[in-house]
Amino acid sequence: MTDAKIKGLSKPGVYADGAGLYIRVHPGGSKSWFFIYRRKGIRREIGLGGLAGTAPVTLAIARRKADDMRDMLANDRDPFAARQAAKTTPTFAKVAEQLIEAKRKEWTPKTEQEWRVSFL
Repeated sequence: MTDAKIKGLSKPGVYADGAGLYIRVHPGGSKSWFFIYRRKGIRREIGLGGLAGTAPVTLAIARRKADDMRDMLANDRDPFAARQAAKTTPTFAKVAEQLIEAKRKEWTPKTEQEWRVSFL
């Protein structure tokens, strides 16, 4: 697969780049990358991003993302599980905000402001 070939794809369908990396051409003409793998008998398809939009995923970027997925699999890590965990793990800022909200009634406005400045 090359950048020129990808640009020329217009017929809806799925096209392979190799080693689990694919591009899907949707009926409306948009294109998106995805990675397919099988682990412990379960087939997974993970989206890697679209070719257009605010953060376009080029062929080079899609290949790097697919390499990362293959590295995870080689190290006995499930890319799907890792992605799910990343979605559910709260950020420090979110946890700090939750703490401040929980303590707000016990604190003076000055104390709340000091905590906000310290954490956020």
